[in-house]
Amino acid sequence: MPKTNDVLFNPAIQAAVTQAAYQTLISLYPAQKVLFDKAQSGFLNTLRKDLLAQLATSEDKITYTPIMEPGYHQPDPTHPSQSFLSPQWGNVKPFVIRSGSQFRASNIVGENAAGRLQYINSPNYINDYNEILRLGSLNSTDRTADQTEIGIFAVMRNTVQQNARLFALVNYAMADAAIAAWDSKYYYGFWRPIVAIRRGTRSTRSIPNWLPLGAASDGSGTNFTPAFPSYVSGHATFGGAVFGILRLFYGTDTMQFKLQSDEYNGITKDSITNKIRPVRTRYYQSFTQAEDENFLGRIYVGVHWRIDQDAGRTMGQQIASYIFTQKH
Repeated sequence: MPKTNDVLFNPAIQAAVTQAAYQTLISLYPAQKVLFDKAQSGFLNTLRKDLLAQLATSEDKITYTPIMEPGYHQPDPTHPSQSFLSPQWGNVKPFVIRSGSQFRASNIVGENAAGRLQYINSPNYINDYNEILRLGSLNSTDRTADQTEIGIFAVMRNTVQQNARLFALVNYAMADAAIAAWDSKYYYGFWRPIVAIRRGTRSTRSIPNWLPLGAASDGSGTNFTPAFPSYVSGHATFGGAVFGILRLFYGTDTMQFKLQSDEYNGITKDSITNKIRPVRTRYYQSFTQAEDENFLGRIYVGVHWRIDQDAGRTMGQQIASYIFTQKH
């Protein structure tokens, strides 16, 4: 069996060689299958441990200390026991990209208190603020029923080999997108709409009891704002990464497909109406159409600013392009 301490350690190649050797040996020497079973199991277990050790980070106990200044992330005030989720994740070793900071979002929101204060009184921020008030409020009269569904909603004949490669690319992209998004989230620590709108700035009014439609809690409690900073959006980063891979893999953006959501499956309960949500299927003519809905959904539920979505989608698409090139 190959050794896991080889200079050119590649888990996928090691596992493939091991399986090929195992299948060959049990075909040639079936009487010794028990011996080969033990050797294969032992090696794959060692390989698993080595891979996990490679991906481990010494900074997995990082904690986040919030900055008590305007523009910085704070817990959702309607869920005061909320902690800061996964501040260490941006330091996890990625699968393909070089580091979580390789595609770090642009410094638009300000890296220090002075820059942050300037941004949250800028015209771009005020536009985002007004958009969230109009479309993301709990009882918005401007948000359509379809937009509400998009907010809550979060068929090719491939060969086995094509599917294996596609699934690998998508999962690489999703894993590294999470690391990159969390790097930017905790690097900038930008506040969420519920904190910003309740507090206000010198350029935006304070609405002390404002509530967003909120991320769905599926009947297990009230809707909420996620427990990590706003900039960039993980949703948008994941969407940019996945749909970026799909466009590159198929060589086109035009694709007819349909999706169903765990939120609209005839099982999960709406926390606002306390009723079971019906089954909903959404139909798409392109990958970009679905990506756009994923992008807009977090605005419609009032938990993300548009700038979070713009930067997240760009980051996800950059990651998709990098991974597709590296793994082509």
